Amino acid sequence: MVGVTGEGLSDARALSEADVGFTMGEDGCSAAKDHADVILMDDNFFTVITAIKWGRNIQDNVRKFVQFQMTVNFSCLTFVLITALFLGHAPFSIVQLLWINLIMDVLAAIAFATEHPAEDIRAERIKATDRIITKPMMRAILSQGIYQIIIMFIMLFAGPFMYNVGETGQNMTYSLYTE
Repeated sequence: MVGVTGEGLSDARALSEADVGFTMGEDGCSAAKDHADVILMDDNFFTVITAIKWGRNIQDNVRKFVQFQMTVNFSCLTFVLITALFLGHAPFSIVQLLWINLIMDVLAAIAFATEHPAEDIRAERIKATDRIITKPMMRAILSQGIYQIIIMFIMLFAGPFMYNVGETGQNMTYSLYTE
């Protein structure tokens, strides 16, 4: 990966050929700005370090969001399919599944989008060939998903006994699915 900084007319070709082209906003010519990927609004070169820090933060936050969403969707999908096969009906209605998805998508996106980068810049570089989902992420998705599935099954079968939900409550819940 090649990054180039430039501000003059002679730098325009190099800025367009580079993977990431940086140009200065105040003193840079318009041709350099047209060919650059990132325009620094001040002429301080240390702003490049800040831009790299925020770029890596975006990469980390996208990975966190994907990991969170994959875990929630994997556990919910598996739980609904297994429960529907064994009980004959889904444990959640369509509206409940939509609410789960809506809440998990929106709140997680807000949480990860507002996370600030760490003060230190990582030593390792992000390569264009790096995958979004890494092997440690996949292990975390599977282990957390299995844990969530186990908890959901415990709550489905032992929850009525644990929280003293009588036959009326179970019949009301079942009648919502059948009507």
